[in-house]
Amino acid sequence: MRARKQILFIAFTSLTMLCAMASCGKSSKDVDKEVYAKVGDEVLLCEDIKALIPEGTNQNDSAAIAEAFVKKWITNSLIYEEAKKELGESEEINDMVEEYRKALIIHKYEQNLLDQKFSTMPSEEEMHIFYEDNQKLLTVSNPIVKGMSMKIPASKKNIDVARKMMRGAKEGDEDELDKWSLRNSSVFLYFGKEWTYLSDVTRNIPILSDYNTNKLLNTSKYLELRDDSFVYIVRITDYRLEGNIEPYEMAKPKIATLIINQRKKDFIRQLENDIYNEGVRNEKITIRK
Repeated sequence: MRARKQILFIAFTSLTMLCAMASCGKSSKDVDKEVYAKVGDEVLLCEDIKALIPEGTNQNDSAAIAEAFVKKWITNSLIYEEAKKELGESEEINDMVEEYRKALIIHKYEQNLLDQKFSTMPSEEEMHIFYEDNQKLLTVSNPIVKGMSMKIPASKKNIDVARKMMRGAKEGDEDELDKWSLRNSSVFLYFGKEWTYLSDVTRNIPILSDYNTNKLLNTSKYLELRDDSFVYIVRITDYRLEGNIEPYEMAKPKIATLIINQRKKDFIRQLENDIYNEGVRNEKITIRK
């Protein structure tokens, strides 16, 4: 048994080499078409095995991948041969295969048409109109905020300076705050221009997770929290709670997807109607009355 396993391992270890050098003097294309294994009418080509091996895979790993694939292929082929003997020509299976083939071809045809026709994004005007008309579809699922935060070592004596800067900060002051933070071993995060999920802010300020964030946002836009190591200052300039209408700039990707998906549905529906009507006009359809 051990000798048999060793022989199999050597065979699979050199599998890719055998496939690559299957026949001296043959072109690469001819070598790829070399048959490595055969079960009944089913054949396994060298190129099928080579395609499984990621580039750069070492010899032992290549052998293991090839061995598992070949064994599975042979087993499936043998089971298929037995199943054909047992079941013979099954009209039910043939019908199922034909229905699947038909559905696959229709899907591929429709997908090709859709890819050609809907390769561009909707215009800003179209997205704005959709946003105004479909706001029930565009609600916030998790609270979002704009603002800034600073994490300051509790041992620092100039926390009052940071507090004053954060309270009085205006748009455009973020660079100055960032430079101050670097000089004072602090961490400054600015999210004043793009909407940010509150959960991302909480991830950077774990102590926030102990608070009811909805209540905090409704009562204060300036938060100052402290633990044993740090003082956290959070200034919120804008926010949307769960269930609020999503801001247009954040909703744009979703709006574009919804518009394109609806257009695709409308296009397929119209395509089916047109093809049906054309079939009627050209007398391609016969219906027993």
